Order: sequence, then structure tokens, then C-alpha cells
Amino acid sequence: MNSSRITGLIPLFLYPEEGYHDLLEEIDPEDFKDDEMEQLGTFLSFLKRSDLKVLQELYIESFDMNPSTTLDLGWHLYGENYNRGKFLVKVRNLMREKGIKESTELPDHLTHIIMVISRMESAEQNEFGKNYIIPALKKIAKGFENTDNPYKHLIKFINKFFQNQFLEVIPDGSIQ
Repeated sequence: MNSSRITGLIPLFLYPEEGYHDLLEEIDPEDFKDDEMEQLGTFLSFLKRSDLKVLQELYIESFDMNPSTTLDLGWHLYGENYNRGKFLVKVRNLMREKGIKESTELPDHLTHIIMVISRMESAEQNEFGKNYIIPALKKIAKGFENTDNPYKHLIKFINKFFQNQFLEVIPDGSIQ
């Protein structure tokens, strides 16, 4: 996985602040496959037409106020049980091991997960992606399923990106 390609997208998953619109200039469509870029392009078009206040309100509504679409992956994997705590500790330890500073977000927030996975070796990335990232992103995407929320395109994009990275498609079209 090209780590700069994915880490460059982290700001799209953070609360929109001044300069958020400048992210448009940072993203090179050539870095992504057509099926990934279709969803990302839809989100970026929305981003281009929206003022910062609208983006901030929608971000809070989408990711902070709605448990079915929170960006805390452990929540989607384990809910509020003991195993989520173990997952938080696991990710926090990975962050320390990889030299990643914590932010105000919990360790299982998608932005931290992206940083962690970008610093892993390929085999470790594949295992972590298949076991944790893809199952959680599928649940987040499902939370957006029957909405017209523009953030659903960003989630569909990152979900497709990681599926393309970590899932092997066999000739009959099914996923291993």
C-alpha cells in the first residue's frame, strides 16, 4: 500500500476546520482506481459546493451524534463490551510502537487506524485490514445505506479502497 496515498486522505475524516476545502488540491485522481474515484469524486463535488459551517454541522450529525456511523471502528466491531477495550489497548500499543501521537480521538478512530496501517508491513496490513478495518467499514457504510448524506460517498470510497487493498478476488468474482 502506498502510505502517502492513504495518509493524505486523513484530513477528510477529521472535523472540518479552516482550510478544509484546500484538501481538493491535495488529492490526485491518478492515485486511485476508477471504482474508488467515482465515490470520492462525488464527495469532493459536494465538498466544493459547501461552506464550512454546513460541513461542520453535517460532520457532527454524521459521525459524532450517530453511533451507526461513528468513525470509531472498535464500536462497530464490539459495541461497548470488554473486547472493545482490548481493541483500544491493542491499537494504542500499535500507535506507540509505530511512533504515532494520540489526538483527542480514541485510538480506534479511523484516522488513527489509517496512520497505524500505513506503517505496517504488508502481511500485517493484510491481516489487520481483513480482520478489523473491512468489517467495521462495512457496518459504517450500512449505517449510511438509506440516507442521502454526502458523507456516505466518502465512506463508500474508503471502504472500496481498503477492499481493493486487502481482499483477494478470485476468478468467479467472489471474495476470499
